[in-house]
Amino acid sequence: YYLAANPVKTVADVCIALYGLAFKPDVDDLRESPALGIAKVLAQSHPSTVLAVEPYIADLSGIAFDGLALTNLENAMLEADIHGLLVDHSVFKLAQPPSGIIVDTRGMWATQN
Repeated sequence: YYLAANPVKTVADVCIALYGLAFKPDVDDLRESPALGIAKVLAQSHPSTVLAVEPYIADLSGIAFDGLALTNLENAMLEADIHGLLVDHSVFKLAQPPSGIIVDTRGMWATQN
């Protein structure tokens, strides 16, 4: 869909950002996180690095796969073409929804004006 609407871009040009990797909102625990599983599949299948915003984690050195880069909220919202909200951290609710395609699995940005 996105590529059809933006014919000058290739799949590798599309920037994907994921918001939240933790097991539940407002914690730093990645154990058994469904969001981390989604991030892994995307990072391993997308030809470019996938951006991850996880405000409660300082680095991803404990992650056992490549293709995922930690960034801050502002950078992800500016750089990404496609945004996936995976965990409803409070800081995301306070932010204006980004422009571009939003996949809001938490219903947080969908209800904001």
